[in-house]
Amino acid sequence: MITIILLIIAAASNAICDVLINFFYVSKFRRLNPYFWNPKVSYLNKWSDFDIKKEKFLGSSTVFVAFTDSWHLSKAIWLMSMLLCIVTYKPILQHWTLDGVMLLIIWGLVFELLFRWLKK
Repeated sequence: MITIILLIIAAASNAICDVLINFFYVSKFRRLNPYFWNPKVSYLNKWSDFDIKKEKFLGSSTVFVAFTDSWHLSKAIWLMSMLLCIVTYKPILQHWTLDGVMLLIIWGLVFELLFRWLKK
């Protein structure tokens, strides 16, 4: 059960990343703070005075990049959720191929529904 919850979180995070990078200006995120939500400008949050050679704070372009903008935060949540899915996986339908199909369907439904909702 925990694997399914983590998979739902991962699919949602992936949908957020895709909407942000491809459809920010027509998405539900367009009304939020662009300095955090708009990936076309928010990536600059990791740099001091917009100088791409000088980090804003120690690790802002590497280990702590997830705290600088929404796209990196969503991607970090996606990655952690996927890794935890692997670690916590226990057979659900008693055969890994059936589980794979079920998890793929869950991923697809969550991703597609959230992607379409956020894009409008």
